[in-house]
Amino acid sequence: MGFISLRSQDGKPYIGWVGVSPGSHRQGIGKDLVNRAEKEVIKAGSNTLRVETVVEQKPKDGSYDQTVKFYEACGFKIETSSELKRYGKYVYRMGTMLKGLKK
Repeated sequence: MGFISLRSQDGKPYIGWVGVSPGSHRQGIGKDLVNRAEKEVIKAGSNTLRVETVVEQKPKDGSYDQTVKFYEACGFKIETSSELKRYGKYVYRMGTMLKGLKK
């Protein structure tokens, strides 16, 4: 029904990918996967978790807007954002979202 991957960059844990079967969206599976990843990151000794994603997109089409809303609902906040880039009709900004974890 879903999966999550974790990676390390410069000694900092990051979420790599989160995927949930479309028929299983909005059932709490994604949040459960993030919660499980957080527990593993805490066990490994870290008190933060990050994810890199598109943090701004114009025109909005519902894709990355929903991604940012999902991570915000999980307690992440935008930490950094890059300069605007273009892809076809889209203008977007990559960024890092961060969540502090309680041990």
